[in-house]
Amino acid sequence: MPSVWLLFIYPIVRDIFVKKIIIINIIILLIVPSLPIVPTILEKFLYDDLSKITIENKKPAYILVLGAGADDDGKYPTVQSFQRAELGIELAKKYSIPLIFSGGIDAELLPEFFNLNGIEYIKEARSSNTFESAVNLKKIIKFTDTPLLLVTSPTHYKRSILSLKKQGLDCKIPNNFDNNILITYSFFPSVSSIVRFNKIIYEVIAITWYYFSGKI
Repeated sequence: MPSVWLLFIYPIVRDIFVKKIIIINIIILLIVPSLPIVPTILEKFLYDDLSKITIENKKPAYILVLGAGADDDGKYPTVQSFQRAELGIELAKKYSIPLIFSGGIDAELLPEFFNLNGIEYIKEARSSNTFESAVNLKKIIKFTDTPLLLVTSPTHYKRSILSLKKQGLDCKIPNNFDNNILITYSFFPSVSSIVRFNKIIYEVIAITWYYFSGKI
């Protein structure tokens, strides 16, 4: 968080007036991200125009589940990884098409926690980030005019879509992605709002880095 960066700068600054300005900014930066209305408004920049690429009548070729990491011991996928996998499995059954788990150790682990009888699936566990997932998937997926149906978290959709399209992979997102977006305009501070705010900052930085490094 920016407030943490300012805390590191504070001891270095000698000027009393500048120190006061830093303290005021730290207070503001601690309060503003905690207000639910702030991440709700900022998230709109990541969701802009996504509704235009939701899946329609065209049957997808694969369901692609991008992992969200595992715990520090590497034994269990994160809660977010489980949530994505559950949706991916539901969609694979709905469309009767293969499922792809991509994204490192969690891609290797996730199939072990679900009953996948009757569902064809592929594990792509070599990638460690979104860009590598897109590059590796291009090597194992046969070219087709039929799109991938992408399953990830709402704030991660834009970077994922841009990364896949850079590799020539067409993709769509589930029609119900709007249902996963937390829309609240409350002014009552909450810890969850700070978490959402940090995820937005992370995605904005990641998208900016991907753009200037030619990954999207």
